[in-house]
Amino acid sequence: MWPWILNIVRNAGPAAIGYFVNDVATFVNKQLPPKAQTATKSGTAWWFITIIMIAMAAVLFFVIRALMPRGKKGRGMFMIVAVGAAACHILDNYFGLDGVNLVMATGLVTLTTGAGVITTANLAFLPERIAFAAATQLTGVKISVQGDGVVFDSDANGITHVGVNRVLGQVTNNYVLTLANSLIPAKNVLFEFTNSAAQTPIVYYDSDSKPIQGIPPLFLQMAKAPILVGGNDFFDFATLSLPSLAAGDSITILYSDGTIQANMNRADLQYKLGYTQNIVNTPIYQIDNYNRSIKQVTVTALAAQTAYVQKWTPSVKGSMAGGEV
Repeated sequence: MWPWILNIVRNAGPAAIGYFVNDVATFVNKQLPPKAQTATKSGTAWWFITIIMIAMAAVLFFVIRALMPRGKKGRGMFMIVAVGAAACHILDNYFGLDGVNLVMATGLVTLTTGAGVITTANLAFLPERIAFAAATQLTGVKISVQGDGVVFDSDANGITHVGVNRVLGQVTNNYVLTLANSLIPAKNVLFEFTNSAAQTPIVYYDSDSKPIQGIPPLFLQMAKAPILVGGNDFFDFATLSLPSLAAGDSITILYSDGTIQANMNRADLQYKLGYTQNIVNTPIYQIDNYNRSIKQVTVTALAAQTAYVQKWTPSVKGSMAGGEV
């Protein structure tokens, strides 16, 4: 019986060590410049990953060979290492980030009726998005994460805009607020909802993505930004919402490839927005940069107003569960 088990473990050893080598290669990939990371993840530079894997496997083999004694004792120690690597991989699948439970359309809280009434709720994780249906738009939504601060802070205008981002079919009076690129576990989150009328909407939360090992979880941070009379430049954003944009205001977009769209008006923005969502009813004046194709936007305003900017922002290092860089 023992020899049979011994042979199984010995044969499984290389595969188990391979899991570890793969994790090392993932770590190395994260240290590369962003362009190199993109190339390896898209599969266009397969030769690079192959070289990394071969090099890491060779280094690991010679290190283990040098540290372990020869003969039966050495083979036994190698099998212990192999089993340990396999066990760590299995445990990570069940108890690590791969084991994060996803939630779909779960009720978070029912808002207390009345204009200006604040209802709070707490979660031990940040869901990917929240949603609610309100006949009268809420006065405000504020979301704070312990260790990271306020990650979402908006009034009614901002909610109306970001609440339909990339929504292809809106349920009546329903708004979906995307908060992150996946469920972010091990976060103490405080939600504050300010009601606007005699209504009791239910706020739901859901996530259909979970953290991917090697990719840091990101907040889709929401904040107000003042627009002054004259030119105002915006960089590095996911969405830029301009609910008070006037007919005489103009927008110039500089794309990453150098292309420029100059002197656009608010009707142009609505037309362009129709490429990514079917909800462009007035006054949805918004620039969608989820695919990061836009390098800079210049808004030339005739009167001061407020913009709403969303940016992908990493969590504070060390304030989150394992798996974050």
